[in-house]
Amino acid sequence: MPSTASDVWTSSFDCVPNSLSPMPSRSQRRRPGEIRDAIEGVLADADAPMHTKDIHAAVEARFGATVAGSSVRSYLRLNSGSGGQFTRVGHGIYFLA
Repeated sequence: MPSTASDVWTSSFDCVPNSLSPMPSRSQRRRPGEIRDAIEGVLADADAPMHTKDIHAAVEARFGATVAGSSVRSYLRLNSGSGGQFTRVGHGIYFLA
């Protein structure tokens, strides 16, 4: 039990510094299509199909900043298959169609 009023948190988020916030600030957000363009560029430059981990690392290298791995995986998954711009050749392995 807290001993003083200053020990009481009013919200579960009071203990999380702004720098650890899960949402990026507006200045950190990417423009629509930036992730797509980076993924397409990485796969266009590749000589062979690539694993999502390698694609993700190459996208981060292009930006020089962190990129959510889920963004890369999601974009690949949603845009592969019949009529998609990517072909999935194995679990987590893609190339440009």
